[in-house]
Parts: sequence; C-alpha cells; structure tokens
Amino acid sequence: MTDTRSDISNQRAFNAEDPAAEAIEPRMAEQDLEETAAEVYDLIGVPIDTWAVAAAMESLGLRDLDAVETYKKANVFELAELVHQRILALPRTPRPEHHPGHEQTKKKKGKLARLVSSYGKGAVTAMPMVGQIACIFIFRYSLWAWVDFTEAQATIVALGTLLSFIVTGGFIQSIGREGIRLVGSENYFLAEKTCWTLVAQGTYTVIAVAIVIFLVALVFPLFDIRLTLVSLMYFILLAELWLYASVAVVLSRPMAVLAITLAGVLPVYLVMHWTTLGIYVAHWCGMSFALLLMMTYTMIVFRSAAEGTIPELKSGRLPKPSVRVYLIAPYFVYGFFYFLNIFSDRLVSWSTASPEPPPFMIWFRTSYELGMDWALISLVFTLALLEFVINEFSYFQIPAQKAVKCLRVSDYISFFKRFYRKFLVVLIIVAAVDIIATYYGVGYFKRYNEVKEIREFFSSPTTYFVFFAASIGYLFIAVGLYNSLFFFTLSRPGFVLQSIIPATAVNLIVALLASRWIQYQYGVLGLVAGGITFMVLSTRKAREFFHGLDYYYYAAY
Repeated sequence: MTDTRSDISNQRAFNAEDPAAEAIEPRMAEQDLEETAAEVYDLIGVPIDTWAVAAAMESLGLRDLDAVETYKKANVFELAELVHQRILALPRTPRPEHHPGHEQTKKKKGKLARLVSSYGKGAVTAMPMVGQIACIFIFRYSLWAWVDFTEAQATIVALGTLLSFIVTGGFIQSIGREGIRLVGSENYFLAEKTCWTLVAQGTYTVIAVAIVIFLVALVFPLFDIRLTLVSLMYFILLAELWLYASVAVVLSRPMAVLAITLAGVLPVYLVMHWTTLGIYVAHWCGMSFALLLMMTYTMIVFRSAAEGTIPELKSGRLPKPSVRVYLIAPYFVYGFFYFLNIFSDRLVSWSTASPEPPPFMIWFRTSYELGMDWALISLVFTLALLEFVINEFSYFQIPAQKAVKCLRVSDYISFFKRFYRKFLVVLIIVAAVDIIATYYGVGYFKRYNEVKEIREFFSSPTTYFVFFAASIGYLFIAVGLYNSLFFFTLSRPGFVLQSIIPATAVNLIVALLASRWIQYQYGVLGLVAGGITFMVLSTRKAREFFHGLDYYYYAAY
C-alpha cells in the first residue's frame, strides 16, 4: 500500500505538467481505496463502526496527510466513513460460528510443523554452548575453557566469564527487545542504529568496569595483579563477543553464532600446537578472532538489510535519549538480575572458607561447577520449548478475537487460561524428562572410567548433590521464565521485575546462610529458593495477567 501511495504522489507531480494525465488519478485513488478497504477487512473483519475503521487504518500506517493527498478527505476519520461503506459492500462468504479453539484443531499438520520449527529455533540457540562442550571433549579446550586448568587458573577465568554475563546482561536484553521489535516491523534502518548504539554503550560500560576493577586491585590486592589482568582480558573479550552475538540473534542468525564460535577454536588449536605461548594467549587469540568475525558479519548483514529498508521507514527517527532510556530500562534491569540470579549461588559458594580457607577470597570449586554445568544441560533443552509456546500464544490471538463476540470476552479469556495451564503442565513434564535424560545421558560415560577426566568428573558426591539440587532449581526458573514470556509479549516488564528481583535477593540470602552454616556445596540451595520465589511470584502475576488479558492485549498495541 505504501508503494501505491508513492506512485500516486509521483503521478500527481506529472499531472501538474500534463493536464491530460489527470484522468488517471481518480482511477488510481479508487484502486487504492479498494485495497485499503480490503486490508482493513482482513485485519478486523466487518467493523462495528467508523471509529474501528479509523483505528485499523492508523495501525496500518495511514495518516491524515494520506487522507488529504490521496483521497481529498479532511482527515482519517472522514476517510473512515468512506472505507466503512466500501467494506460493507465487499463480497464475502459468511463465516461459520466456532469456538476460540477452532483454529487449534483445524490443521494438526500445521501445528506439528510449527512445533518442529519453533522448538528447532529454540534448540539452535543452545548450539553454541553445546559446540563448546563438544570442543572440550575433542580438543580438551574450548574458546574460553581448558580441561587442564589448575583451580587458581580456573578461578580467574571463571570470574572473568561470569562477570562478562552479568555486566552485559542488561544490554543483551535491551538489544534483543528493541532490535527484534524494529526488525519485526521491517525497519532495519532504525534497528541498526538502535543496536549499534546499545553495543557502543555496552562497550563503554565494560571498559569502565574493567578500569574500576583494576584500580581497586591496585589498592586492595585480593588477587595477584597479573592474575587480575588475565581475568580482565577474558572479561573484556567475552563481554564484547556476547554483545555482537546478541545482534546476530536479532538478525535471526543463530547458526552464524555457532559457526563463528566454533571457528574461534581454530586459533586456540594452532597456538597450543604450534607455539609455546600457553593457554591464555591461545584463548585470547581465539576470542579475538571470533569477535572480529562476529563484528564483520553482523555489520555487513545489518548494512545490507538497512539499505533495503523502504524510504518511508528510513524517514523515521528514534525517540529522544531520555524516552529511550525510559522504555528500555525495565528490560535492562531484567537482563542484569537474570544473570545475577543464575550465577549468584556460585559466587557465594566459591567464597566460603569451608572445609578450609581458600588461597583467594573467591576460589573455584571444581566439583560444584561440574554439577552446575551438568544440570544446565537440562535447562537448555527445556527452554527450547518456550519458543514454541510463545509463538502459539501470538498465533491464536487474532483467530480467538475474531471467533468471540464483543459481549463474550470471557470466552476469549477462558480460552487462553486453558492454553496457559495446558502448556504449563507440558513444560513441567518436558523439564522432568530432560532432567532424567540428562542424568542418565551424561551418566552413560561412567563406563569409560579408565579415562582420567571422566573418572574425576564422577568422583565427588558433591557433583551429584549439586546436579540434583540445581536441576530442581532450574525447573522452577523455567516456570518463571514461562510466565515472563507472556508478560514481555504484551509489554508488561514490570510484572517480571516484581518477580525476578525478590527471587535474586532470596537466592543470595539462602546461599549465604546455607554455605556458611553447613558447607559450601549447600549454597546451591540458594538457586532452589530463588527459583521457587521466581516461580511463585510470577505465577501470581500470571493469574492477574490472564484475568485481564483483553485489557493487556489492547494496551500493548
């Protein structure tokens, strides 16, 4: 429709010089009017009144200026009366009455295809992590890990890695929110500007945090200054890699992230096998190479997409910085607390002085981390289901609204309440199956006890305890994330913050008490307590959300 209006404007410029062409303009306006009426009808069906038509036309991007220039009407509302009459005159077949779930049973094959597609997309996002785990098994090292790290080396590398997630978490979430929103409207021009602005701000923040940590280390040498610099190098390079990888996700290029992170292992291999520079330099070369590839790839793809944006969208402007901060702030806060909630029990447990005081204030606990990583596998494949659920939620919105009469809004709400409960049960079942499958799947390798690394992996009871406790905690977190996705979809981030912030506080307090009063491995109970808090509070908000779903859907758009 936009292209048609552009052609009409060009035709009018021609008509000013050639009066004989003026006969063409009414026919073009008439054709555009028919197209507009058809689009409004496809969007809302037979409208209740002209006000509904006006609202629909504005949602399609039609302005008062278009009404004046194209149709010679004073404004959109005057044009709406004309469009309303055209819709009533459109030929159409009567729509059969059916309940809101009619579309759900109409095409089972279509639903299966959506399940495979959506679950596949969710699973693909986990592939970079799976790829790095595979590299450890094959080469004994990945882009940032190494089997033969001492506990001192593992400590400084782990601190840099965890810090990279916590510091960039807010920026990653903000990039995802704003970037996907703008890409969804095909405005790659503004999406590019938004993403690179947030990446730049994230980079400044990473550098500032690194400088502050370095200065603090000079005054309070909790670690050897050389080890501090090593940790900061891991922190900076990984943080930058996460920022640019989040842009690739906005562009729907998860396989590119997998390929690039795997390609980054190649320099690690070359340095380790062809030089004597050591693992630190090997990792830094690998991460720098992967970062350079990720930067180049995302810039080229985004530039190409932005150049293809239609001129009308390119004329758009981003809101003022103060407005952007107001809009993005809830998502930024969520990203920060999400990663803090995931990693806080580790930091607390690693700072425990039992069973004996560690060499540093924070000391990597190998058996604890192995249990956490083992449990994380089950969470990754459980979260893949959420992609399908939220796509189904969006898929059924319009069909459910068209199937429900305006005086029977309760039917619309009841349908989605059943939808929510059904997939909540499915999520819990899938999570339980994933935990069992992960336990026995990883446990299968116990038969290769002659391999030193496998023997050491299963040697500590702490690893088993942490695995089971963390798996339960991750299940609760998955339910909280399930609730949060509905809130985010209809622009209710406040509901998420009211759940994740108290959950993080509970996590820290319980982890601190349990690790100090019992032993360090019981710090994982903080993750369990925080997960329960997140699940309970977000579920309470979900009840409120679905009870007023009609309002929240209306207010979101």
